[in-house]
Amino acid sequence: HVLIHRDNDLVLSLEMAFPLGEKPLSGNAIRLYEDDGKPKAVEYLLDAEHMELVLENKELGLSNTHIGTNILHGLRTTLHLPCLLMVENWPKHGMVQYEWYVPLDDKTHHYWQVLAVPCNSETERRNFAFKFENLWKDLALTRGFNDADVFARVEMQPFYESGRGWDEEVLCSLDAVLVAWRRLVAKHARAIQPPPRRGQFATA
Repeated sequence: HVLIHRDNDLVLSLEMAFPLGEKPLSGNAIRLYEDDGKPKAVEYLLDAEHMELVLENKELGLSNTHIGTNILHGLRTTLHLPCLLMVENWPKHGMVQYEWYVPLDDKTHHYWQVLAVPCNSETERRNFAFKFENLWKDLALTRGFNDADVFARVEMQPFYESGRGWDEEVLCSLDAVLVAWRRLVAKHARAIQPPPRRGQFATA
């Protein structure tokens, strides 16, 4: 899915050589956490040892090397059951992005996005709050990078909801993380969450 981000404002402004895909280089590229009584998760590292970042597709005439030279090495992404994503060193080194997806029914969910950074003083905290409100919130979250992901989820819903998506989708080695996540869910997810009772959630 990373193709949808290649011309994003965040990618362009930070001059990223944003990958068209990520190909595992070894069996250690993707780590599963499945110990009894502990959180279940999939973790993967974007570094030269574990992942090959695909920056060019000659067949499609696509390349991201012209956009910039800042390659995304050093990202660590973890997906936790039932509904948490954490990306370390994103959207900038030293920062962490968290996302929660909490279903309300079979078609709608709450979506929270949080950016965090260590602050050693009140001045650092205020400076980060200023940058969040005037830079990161729009560029990385609400009307920026993450909105492309939201768009993709909405557009994929009919494809998988109809049932044909599971038969017609085409996977490749670049989908290794997705496959690992699906296996984790199939093995450890407790059940499909029932819809909330009427009046259970207050509206703002």
